[in-house]
Amino acid sequence: MNKKERIDAVLAGKSPDRTPFTFWYHFGNQFTSGEAYADTIIEFYKFFDLDLLKVMNDYHYPYPEGYDVVKDAEGLKKVGYVTPEDDTIIEQTKAIKKIVHAVGDEVYVIDTQFDPWQQLVRHVCGEYQYGLTQTCEKELLEALDRLGDFVVDYVKATVKAGAAGVFLAIQGSDELVPGGYETYLKFIKPQTIKILNAIKDVSKFNVLHICGQSIYTEGMEDYPVDVISYADRSETNPSLQEVKDKTGKIVMGGMDQLKVSRASLDALNENADIMLKECGKSKAIAAIGCSIPCENDTTVLKKMVEHIKNS
Repeated sequence: MNKKERIDAVLAGKSPDRTPFTFWYHFGNQFTSGEAYADTIIEFYKFFDLDLLKVMNDYHYPYPEGYDVVKDAEGLKKVGYVTPEDDTIIEQTKAIKKIVHAVGDEVYVIDTQFDPWQQLVRHVCGEYQYGLTQTCEKELLEALDRLGDFVVDYVKATVKAGAAGVFLAIQGSDELVPGGYETYLKFIKPQTIKILNAIKDVSKFNVLHICGQSIYTEGMEDYPVDVISYADRSETNPSLQEVKDKTGKIVMGGMDQLKVSRASLDALNENADIMLKECGKSKAIAAIGCSIPCENDTTVLKKMVEHIKNS
């Protein structure tokens, strides 16, 4: 099987010739142009020869005009829909287009995007965000809804540029969500479902990544998505098989991302062997549970990838 056939088999619930594998970095290239970033991703892909190319997205949602921080109702009213052609946002779309042109015939390329809650918490509202759920609930929900519209149109633009779909990352645990499950149900899950419903018919496939330890599993099956990704090797998270059984969906994971850095090839290969066992023979894409540091020894990582392919 080639790389696309391997992923197609997984998506169809069939057993591929071997379990497809991928991993990714935060490259920190957000200060460069999309075309320059694309060159880095293309070289990364060619060096490791991965079965699926997930492109990290470090270009952030822009601050509202006149604001360096949003921490009240008036600021939230300024948080608005931005077009995928915004000066900042367009760089990732340019990167996707160049990457797909270079390698898209041989491998599926999926972009990365963050749900509306994370779009704000990453910098626009930051530490003020949970307080806004208490003092400006109406304005916050309206801002999140506008951001949801932006994410939908953004994903459609990247699919038009050649992406097979999106890797949509959300926060889904008490560790990461102030206010816990109640905050998640009111401010995170509704927009996530809205986005996934709006893009499911335009993408080849989409991945939902649930960040955190002790992730919320109740209602996980509600998400209209093909693949669920999370750090399954965390002792407090469910196994891949448990999520397969609960949701009926394809899972992505198996590798403990915390045991990749400062590890010998023996340790990396052991990590990989556990990953493949956890994935099973079908309905799984082998991957890290979350991004790994980009300063890892690439020679050793490449040997690990070769080990995975030959296992």
